[in-house]
Amino acid sequence: MKSIQITNQLVKIPSKIHVSLENSNLIFTGPLGKISLDLKKHDTLGECFFAIETNAPTGQLLNISTTQPKGKILLNSLTSLISQYFTGLSQGFLVTLECIGIGYKVQLVKNILQLKVGFSHGVDFIVPVSYTHLRAHETREDRVLRGVGGKK
Repeated sequence: MKSIQITNQLVKIPSKIHVSLENSNLIFTGPLGKISLDLKKHDTLGECFFAIETNAPTGQLLNISTTQPKGKILLNSLTSLISQYFTGLSQGFLVTLECIGIGYKVQLVKNILQLKVGFSHGVDFIVPVSYTHLRAHETREDRVLRGVGGKK
């Protein structure tokens, strides 16, 4: 008879963060906003099991487990991503683009950051909707983006 090995990861949920499980989405709500993690996107084969333990003595815990032999890699990736979400929802992330020199143009059109450098073609970056745009200096082309999703 073949035995099944279960691999577990416990993630402590910070007190300021609320976690809920709806359909195949983990929803994180914190002081700076709300982020949804689509579990089907990261766990395409349905190898992981998720449970929220609210009566744990150390506070709320998110229990992620799998029965797959190589599931530890997936668990470590999910744990890292969830920890980044916790940081983003409680502290936020700040991205600064400092432009020095001449011959360039940086502008934000809707949610697209357009960089035009020299005679080359322009480069467009899609800014996630969870980020807000701040202008560092009115006289320079510096851009500052603030948001809660660090892995975008």
